[in-house]
Amino acid sequence: MKPPMKYHLQSEKLEPENAWNLSCIGWVYFVNNNLTSSKKYFEEVINVEIDKHALMNLGHIALCQEQKQLAMNYYQDSIMKFEDVRTFIEGFKDDFQYVRRNDIEGKSILKFWNN
Repeated sequence: MKPPMKYHLQSEKLEPENAWNLSCIGWVYFVNNNLTSSKKYFEEVINVEIDKHALMNLGHIALCQEQKQLAMNYYQDSIMKFEDVRTFIEGFKDDFQYVRRNDIEGKSILKFWNN
């Protein structure tokens, strides 16, 4: 385990409801293809506060797990929290490389958005 993750996990013990820290842990798990742990942490985040990025990331996880309707629900909830749709799309584009890294092909994502 790399030191930053180790510190986040230690911080979680001290502040188990720190949404920012939980989100950081969830993101590290996501970019390292550990969808199960990532989902657990992002779900904890939204139990603490309804966070637009946590909702988007739960959408990414659902999409990677081929749960298209659930992904759509999370994305719609996330969009409603963003200032505008364009900001959501910019965030999605930034995350796209990590979504693809989790075995989702670009064509599947395009097909998802066109449905």
